Amino acid sequence: ETKAPKDRLKLALESGLAVTALDALFWFGSQRIAADIATLRKRGMRIATAETDVSDNLTATTRRVPMYRLVAAG
Repeated sequence: ETKAPKDRLKLALESGLAVTALDALFWFGSQRIAADIATLRKRGMRIATAETDVSDNLTATTRRVPMYRLVAAG
């Protein structure tokens, strides 16, 4: 089992998952996903940034947030 949030994030990206900051906070315990992504990029991972819409049912609002995904080799 991988313990460090950055390692769990790396594993999720390598598994083909797209990850937002909220995903990283809830599932990996990472409060600084942008810093973790920057570190992984420096280590050679090709990670693309896109945007996705997320909605908040409590306030009935929708906003765009960054989403990170591993770029397929090729």
